[in-house]
Amino acid sequence: MNPMASNPGVGHIVAMGGGGFSMEPDNPLLDDFVLSLSRRHPARVGFVPTASADSATYIVTFYRAFSGRCLPTDLTLFDSPLLTRRPARSSELATFVAEQDVIYVGGGSPANLLALWRVGSAAGSPTHTADWND
Repeated sequence: MNPMASNPGVGHIVAMGGGGFSMEPDNPLLDDFVLSLSRRHPARVGFVPTASADSATYIVTFYRAFSGRCLPTDLTLFDSPLLTRRPARSSELATFVAEQDVIYVGGGSPANLLALWRVGSAAGSPTHTADWND
């Protein structure tokens, strides 16, 4: 039974300090647990790899781990010739986030993550970057 079925207004924050798809690719138990908390099945899972500077390898690892188990997507902030930034415009960010059942914030450098988010907060948007088109 889904624990959220009886109270659809309740959400969950699950904080992991390791484990999951990036550290234990052969042990999906933590990721399965997080997916089980979703109201919708298959869950829409948005991966935020900012702390790893939107590492293409990390993003590919995410898609390999979650494809077929949910509807995976990613939210990238860095411009890269290898990656298409999603959402493409900062004005689409709120809609993109609202469409997700699970937001999976990937590990990496907390300093990198917080620095970018602070810059965004100072500019009036949680993920504002100077080169995003509005």
